[in-house]
Amino acid sequence: MSKPLDYENSKAVLRYLDANIRFQLGARCPYISNTERQVPLWIDLLKFDETRNQNPRITVNRVDYVIGTFRSYPEGPIPIVHQEENSRGGVATDLDAFGAEDYSADNGSQPGDVVVTDPRIQVQMDRQQIARREELVRALREILSLHRRRRQGGTVFVGNPQDRRIVERARSWSKERLETYIDRMETPLLPVYCRRRGEERRFETLGQVTVGPLVRRLRGRLNEVEKKLTTCLFGDRPTIFVRRLHLGRPHMILRLPGSFNLRIRELKAINEMDIVTKAISSFVTPSPLNYLETNDLDPDNRMLGAALRVKVTRIDEDSFERLQGVRNLHLEVGRMDVEPGDLARLLRTPKPVGTTWRMGIREEETLIEAMRILEEEIEGCRREDRSLTFRMNGETESRISYERTQGRVQWMLKWKVLEIIE
Repeated sequence: MSKPLDYENSKAVLRYLDANIRFQLGARCPYISNTERQVPLWIDLLKFDETRNQNPRITVNRVDYVIGTFRSYPEGPIPIVHQEENSRGGVATDLDAFGAEDYSADNGSQPGDVVVTDPRIQVQMDRQQIARREELVRALREILSLHRRRRQGGTVFVGNPQDRRIVERARSWSKERLETYIDRMETPLLPVYCRRRGEERRFETLGQVTVGPLVRRLRGRLNEVEKKLTTCLFGDRPTIFVRRLHLGRPHMILRLPGSFNLRIRELKAINEMDIVTKAISSFVTPSPLNYLETNDLDPDNRMLGAALRVKVTRIDEDSFERLQGVRNLHLEVGRMDVEPGDLARLLRTPKPVGTTWRMGIREEETLIEAMRILEEEIEGCRREDRSLTFRMNGETESRISYERTQGRVQWMLKWKVLEIIE
């Protein structure tokens, strides 16, 4: 007969369980909840993400916690678009009394919240767009009326040329397809109709958290739902150990519990490094990173400068000069737009022994011409087919080579700085 684990053995087992399994155990087994929260939590990937067309989501390892607003209709038909959005986890924003997108909650914060960048600008249809869509819907309804009366032809006026083509194609559609298309086109206008009539929306909104097939709905705005979720997952814990933290939202406020504290090894962030460094300093224990991936190459940023390995998505002509001041030993540039003369000048820049850089270049001619310039300017270069070796000074030697790659960037330049041993 099996015996229950004692306190110390329970801690040992919990330490090696996947974070998501531990979340479930803590939620379903109250007797183990306190013990589970006291055991250090290890997460391979923690990602905060949101795009304009996707719901806010928190990814823990391979599990997504998706946050959205669910439209609960008490009676009557539900627009197809709203049915689809409900099935995908709800809409990505709060909704006002008329059913329009509402970003007002982005203006406030609570203890633990971290503002990485300013909230997204609210985008709604302007009057011209509304008038155009209403005109198209009216025209499509006229065609639908002709369908129902089994009549052909008829004059239907639409001012916009693109919409006229839609109307002409719609004449050959089936009644069912036409009704569906009208429903999709008219749904974004429902908040406009409600506001004109002074009527509130005919549905109730609920916050929704979706984890795979599991769904939980609760009252509250999205910022309140996200705060409840992060508190449930991460609240009242000692330092959480994360291999990689990924901040994927271009504009975001992280709704975190006040006790949230991380120790991370790797960071991926798409925002400017100064903004990221300032934002995460409130919940990340300072320590040199093993790996940093960013869109912003800032050699003066302390976090970037201390990272062992750095990857930059792209370097354009405006940011190319920053490479001169980068001292990281390991750097990868996904794509670099540069003139041959500027590239040759970079490759002559003194770098510390152990420097290993990889830089994506689109045109082989850029590499060939840069090597030719270096051969002319530096005595004693040793040239092979796709490589060049030369001495930087009496103590270091640079080895440059390139090879073909797959994808949009066709060539990868490799630059190594070695110590001269004689």
